[in-house]
Amino acid sequence: MSQDILDRALSYPFPRPATSITIVGHRVLELLELDARDLGASAVRGGGAEGTLAGACRDAGVRTGSLAEPRTAVLAYGSNASPAGLGWKFPDERGAVVPLVRGSMRDLDVVYSSHIAVYGSVPATLQSSAGTQVETFVALLTDAQLELVAGWEINATYETVEVDLSLELGDPPKEVGAFLSRHGCLTAQGSEIAVADVAATGRRFTAMTQPDVLEYVRSAVAPDVSLDDFVVRNVRDYELARAYTAELRSTATPFRGSRRGDSNP
Repeated sequence: MSQDILDRALSYPFPRPATSITIVGHRVLELLELDARDLGASAVRGGGAEGTLAGACRDAGVRTGSLAEPRTAVLAYGSNASPAGLGWKFPDERGAVVPLVRGSMRDLDVVYSSHIAVYGSVPATLQSSAGTQVETFVALLTDAQLELVAGWEINATYETVEVDLSLELGDPPKEVGAFLSRHGCLTAQGSEIAVADVAATGRRFTAMTQPDVLEYVRSAVAPDVSLDDFVVRNVRDYELARAYTAELRSTATPFRGSRRGDSNP
């Protein structure tokens, strides 16, 4: 049990695809072409075979009805860019169809939030960073899927943000949502800390891996506790993690990008 907690916490932001993909139930298919007007007509590839997304749904025994539902474009830059991460958030929706379109954002970076998540990691948020171009994905979520994700994002607010966005498939959406940390950005020596596992060019902030940032946080708020014990205790007693988060917030910096206000998905 303790090892499972450690393995999950230390592996954040979890495995990310190298291309645009779509999740179809338990399968992950490469997304070759995105048809924004008829999602089911989008081209996918899996197991060496190419076809339409609607056909892949039928082959997998997944209902195609959700393909016609309205979808919201949401930035997926942390764990939401990982099929495994999204799988935890959709425990009862094994027939989920979730396109993840790979792209990049300019003048932003993916940095660590100034809080500890319920699963023990220090998760990601966004911060302005002139000249930086950072990888992101855009998840196309139904209303039901967006509500499920929001249920997990207890330490974030859902907002519509202004982003200089490029996508490898299709045109960037006119509006894009994002879950931004309620606690601000974690800092070290007065500057934000970038997530090393998220690719970027022109990066200005010092980057850390998850093990590095957890050790940094532990040394700041619980110097007499081992890293393993620190992580496990925070998961088993989240009020303890909340207390540490309150300490971290004292030196956090707010998001400096453009936003259009909070909303409730």
